[in-house]
Amino acid sequence: MEALDELLGSYRKQVSVAFYDIESGYTYTYNAQQVYFVASIIKAPYCQYILELAQQGKTRLEDTVLYTQEFYATGTGKLKNVPTGNAYSISTLTEYAIRYSDNVALRMLKSRYDAAGFTAYAKSIGIENISGIKDINNGNINATDALTYAKAIYRFIADGSPEGQKLRTDMLNTTNPMIVSDYPVVRKYGWATAAFPDMAIIEAPHPYLLVILSDHDDGTAKDFAMFQTISQTIQSYTGQ
Repeated sequence: MEALDELLGSYRKQVSVAFYDIESGYTYTYNAQQVYFVASIIKAPYCQYILELAQQGKTRLEDTVLYTQEFYATGTGKLKNVPTGNAYSISTLTEYAIRYSDNVALRMLKSRYDAAGFTAYAKSIGIENISGIKDINNGNINATDALTYAKAIYRFIADGSPEGQKLRTDMLNTTNPMIVSDYPVVRKYGWATAAFPDMAIIEAPHPYLLVILSDHDDGTAKDFAMFQTISQTIQSYTGQ
């Protein structure tokens, strides 16, 4: 803990970390109440919420949403480069939102699954900063709540349902390798003004959850290296 505190304290700007050992329940946090813009990491718990509705028979992943001009968004994703007028399944939209951090896909999903439903879900799993959810992708988050989301995602995947396995597959195939490990990393990153976060399930022999939030939004090689150093250091301390 002292070594981690020293390492994290050496970085410029703000950095927050939350670690959770799944088998023992041991938790380490650093600067965990610092609030950041949520950026795209919210797409993971939001899509998990939708997939859980499908698992419960409350929605169908085969249902479609028509891509119209109102859903167009800049930033990350693939659909911004595709002409409007086509319909996309909920299954495809959740995949795009996770794998490609697609902002158009998120807008299309929000037209079907609004912030009120997701907020109720977030409250049910123990999210503390409920007011920070706002309209899902324009809210804020701290490392404590990000870890709570990660725990819920882990439980959903560990349940073994097809919907959980779909989420795992999508989260295994994201871009921008920020948190790194010698083992599979089930993750979702974000990148926006004053926000450069990542949250992950590390499928090590002794699995654990890791959240790193920061405002290092320059996205330089040094910023990516910070994530790699933190995550590799934590892996070494777990004895993996």
